[in-house]
Amino acid sequence: MAAADGTLPTTLKWSKKVFFSTRSDGDGGLEAALGIRPGGSTNEFKETVEQLTGVPIARQKLLCKHGWKGTLRSDATFDANLSLPPKQASFVVTLIGSAEKLPEPPKTRTKFQEDITPEEIEAERNRKQMEDEDRAEGMIVALQRPPGASRGADSNRTAEPYQYDRPTYGLPQHRIESILRDRRTKHDGKLMGNVVMTLGLELRRAYVNDLAVLADGTLVSALDDGHIQMWRHAEMMEDIVHGNADGGGVEHVVAMPQLPSDGGNGPAFATAGQGVVRLWDEDGQGLAALRSPPGTSPSSVAVTTLGQGNDESTLLAAAYKITHRSDPNQFRLVPQDEAGRQRRAAAEEQERQLQQQLAMSASRAHVYIRKGNQVRQMEAGPRNQEGSLLPITALATLPANDGSATLVLGDAAGRLRITRFRSDEGNAVDLEEYLNLQLRSTDGTVLSIVCIEPLSGSLLAVSTRQLSEGLHQESQPRPINYIGINVPAGQALHIIDLETKTCRGTVNGHKDVVHAICLLPDGCLATCGGKMDAKTRVWDLSKLQDDKSGDGCAEATVWSEAESKELEEVGYVFGLAVLPDTKPGSQHYALAAARYNVVRVCI
Repeated sequence: MAAADGTLPTTLKWSKKVFFSTRSDGDGGLEAALGIRPGGSTNEFKETVEQLTGVPIARQKLLCKHGWKGTLRSDATFDANLSLPPKQASFVVTLIGSAEKLPEPPKTRTKFQEDITPEEIEAERNRKQMEDEDRAEGMIVALQRPPGASRGADSNRTAEPYQYDRPTYGLPQHRIESILRDRRTKHDGKLMGNVVMTLGLELRRAYVNDLAVLADGTLVSALDDGHIQMWRHAEMMEDIVHGNADGGGVEHVVAMPQLPSDGGNGPAFATAGQGVVRLWDEDGQGLAALRSPPGTSPSSVAVTTLGQGNDESTLLAAAYKITHRSDPNQFRLVPQDEAGRQRRAAAEEQERQLQQQLAMSASRAHVYIRKGNQVRQMEAGPRNQEGSLLPITALATLPANDGSATLVLGDAAGRLRITRFRSDEGNAVDLEEYLNLQLRSTDGTVLSIVCIEPLSGSLLAVSTRQLSEGLHQESQPRPINYIGINVPAGQALHIIDLETKTCRGTVNGHKDVVHAICLLPDGCLATCGGKMDAKTRVWDLSKLQDDKSGDGCAEATVWSEAESKELEEVGYVFGLAVLPDTKPGSQHYALAAARYNVVRVCI
């Protein structure tokens, strides 16, 4: 029987659901919800089905055995003479189709690997690398692997240290990342002193003498068996040999400043030892060798830039120690005749001249100024015999904003000679020794300069040792036009202000000579004493009093052992170097320490 609106009763079956022709109208009555109208539009019926089930018309397959053959077509009409079969209360319609929304086709055409250009591959790699770097806490090149898959390769490991490879042992990368994050959020970025990685072989029969960090973050370690090791991403990239037939080790290594005129092809670092200073590129390939004067070997090196813009050049200074050993028995026999006495007198004069020449070489610094492929050699130091010729024991350079270069020479008599280099447009270089300082101990002992570290502005950190308690200052050789600076202790680390010519502070917390100094990025100072002290300490220099009057009368600050932080896990080391974070805007850093055979990295 047809309904009042002319539709025939219909039952819709869809999956496990059944829909009937009528439903409650909310007022106690019934209303038609579904029905087939003879002569009506099939689209209208399909729209009703869509409202009930949510199956879009495009995906509806409607089957009815007594109503039509096959599936119900769209844009058609029902038979006007359609009626219910005998003994059947309604048409039974079966719906096949899903109500889920199908995914939309991609707006851009799929590009296969063979269709991607090398430029697009490189751009995608750079984009992904930038995203990984943004998510990473830091990028300390020598310590951490690149962000992304390589850094997460050990994420399944626990927090315990493990062997990366034969020469590298340390915490997993994800653990190092976590410690850096905690240091930034909970410790105000200060050095915590946790050793997180060890670089090198514990059983190697060679000690690490010195460390340097290149412009790209690579750590270079110099060993006393002549080997030079380069470390990147917790891996030893190169192991090269300083190389000399005389044997011996590498005493010093310094990073070379990168000049724009070199186009990335200039020297990256220099090593000194075995009677030669060698220049190397960033791949560990030898570029040049600067031979020491006969009978000497480099004892200290320092580097800076000279000039500005296109006229900028590299200034490398080297001091030398005497390695020649005279035969103590060469004059043992007494000459028996006049000819023998003449030969002995000639040999003695030759030996005297040799010793004089060696003493002169040890009392001067050889300066090499390189611009492009041209190298100019000069000397800094005493130009005549100012009393005794004492060897230079330490070198340092000071930054300058006017294109000049300042070289500081410390000698065995506690003197600091400050020499300024200037270059003109014609590439001529002038040098002027404009300041001589004499450090004097208030207890009357003679001082010797051990090492020098430039600080901010005109400040120098100068480590001294006492030569003899019975030798008074009046017995010291005095340079011409010297200025005396009183220091409170003979064996200590002094903060010397070259502008006011005063001792601004003294670090007196080590029980032995301070032989390693390193200025940290946060303004603190890391130092290590000799083997009788065997401790590495960090000092906060923020309490250094400013000389506001400018007359050099400010009271010197003295730090004691109790005012330092001891890095117990680092211990006794031969050299220190800061490992900077290359991630833009990051304040993270690590401290590399040369401890016996290995390099310990702490954060």
